[in-house]
Amino acid sequence: MEVNTYGVMSIATFCEARAQKIDFSKSLAVALAGQLHVIYGKHGGLLPGSKEPLPEKQFLNNAGFMIVGGALKFCPKSVPAAEKARFEKAAASLKPSKK
Repeated sequence: MEVNTYGVMSIATFCEARAQKIDFSKSLAVALAGQLHVIYGKHGGLLPGSKEPLPEKQFLNNAGFMIVGGALKFCPKSVPAAEKARFEKAAASLKPSKK
């Protein structure tokens, strides 16, 4: 499945929207909409390895996290400092704790 391609396209869409001076939330919403429509329209919400469609809310949360993470690599100036800090805090909470 082309999920990785869709993700990269969404990151590129987000970065371009921000370069066009569209605010962060609207840019993220547009990038998410494109990815959501193709995943649910073309693939019925099924992702590789899943037998059941992913709930849209869960998809949007995960995809949004991935778009912001990708944007921090490809167009870091497009992510406001507060959003970067929020992303980094969430990413840190996903890492296993060292004992």
